[in-house]
Amino acid sequence: MANLTTNLGREYQGPVTKSRYEVAANLEVFAGQAVIAGTGGIVNMTATASGDFIGFAMEYVNNLTNSIPNGGAARAAKADVAIAGFLYLSIANGAPVTYDDVGLSVYASDGNTFSLTQGLNEVAVGVVVNVDLALGANTGDCLVKFGY
Repeated sequence: MANLTTNLGREYQGPVTKSRYEVAANLEVFAGQAVIAGTGGIVNMTATASGDFIGFAMEYVNNLTNSIPNGGAARAAKADVAIAGFLYLSIANGAPVTYDDVGLSVYASDGNTFSLTQGLNEVAVGVVVNVDLALGANTGDCLVKFGY
């Protein structure tokens, strides 16, 4: 997987805390994209040692250069971001996902790739709180608690 190129409806469970964040320069943000703090506003998730996870974009925002009305300048646009709550993520694991994985940290290498093992500079995004045992696969949907 990779950063999103189209909107993805994430399945949230229960109430979600959200906030409004300024968008960095020359950036297109898709709904469902994991985002981190960057110079000039939020940016799409990348594996970086300085990555501070913010949350998941809840709307599409076009802040690309020459976009109307934003024009691509840093902080010219804002996006609603889910900063805390529970959601289902497709998580890669080296073995079948089981209840033993409940409580493990979830890491992101980009805005739509999640795993239970931390690779180089991957950013922590939450904790597994439930799994679907019927999956029995190395990649499965898990309920993840993220945020505060």
